[in-house]
Amino acid sequence: MRAQAKQGRFASRTSRRAKLEKPLEPKLVGVPPRRPRQGGTGKMLIPRPLEVDALIRTVPGGRLVTSFVIVWLRSTARRSHVR
Repeated sequence: MRAQAKQGRFASRTSRRAKLEKPLEPKLVGVPPRRPRQGGTGKMLIPRPLEVDALIRTVPGGRLVTSFVIVWLRSTARRSHVR
């Protein structure tokens, strides 16, 4: 009984896969004025969730995702959208 109540309380109406497959387009936006210290200046890429999922799946299982891997993921995503 308790497990059912807990499951219903945190259950999502849409599936994880449906959220990934939303028909969103990647966007290039300016870095907000409050974030130049973390993100630098210029433009910032907001990729599609499905693209992020595909990049994350390229990391081998059991491998620790460090800041170097995150930088690599960002640069890979950026290269695929910069013309």
